Amino acid sequence: NDTSNQYSIAKKFNDFVSNFANRINSYFSLGYGLNDTSDTPPNRPLFVSDSSEINAKNIKINSQLIERPEDIPLSSKVKESGNNQIALLVSEFAYDDNFLDNLNPIDFYANFIGKIGITLKENQNNHNSSKLIEQQLNSQRESLMGVNLDEEAVNLIKYQKAFEASTRIITVTNELLANLIRLGL
Repeated sequence: NDTSNQYSIAKKFNDFVSNFANRINSYFSLGYGLNDTSDTPPNRPLFVSDSSEINAKNIKINSQLIERPEDIPLSSKVKESGNNQIALLVSEFAYDDNFLDNLNPIDFYANFIGKIGITLKENQNNHNSSKLIEQQLNSQRESLMGVNLDEEAVNLIKYQKAFEASTRIITVTNELLANLIRLGL
């Protein structure tokens, strides 16, 4: 958890996933599947988790709906073939400006990915600046004394691996968000 009041990619991603899943589930709680006969909606959520709160770590698609797609609650009335009112609510949700930060899910996602891109570019610039500073310091050190090239090579490999790991995290996050948007729309 980030308590510094700065932008946290992990927190924003969790906010996105949690709000997205809860909103879709709230629509599905109103609907009926093709075989439902009770006047009370069966309250079948699309997204579930193993804990009480859905977040980016634990979100799953409801396995009952995967196994029995006819139970997907897309109708607003029991036993009304062709009724897709819940499905329409879900599709309209993509343009609801009250999703997060007064943005709709599409704009929020675009801003989120943009922020990741900006953060990546800043990190690359900081990395390049650090490399230049390191080179200058090494030059100064070499001019004063001999240099341990083995130690310098190990440090450079360490920094490169850390940078590669952070780049992979951003790539995986982007793929997860793209999949979530495709599932919800």
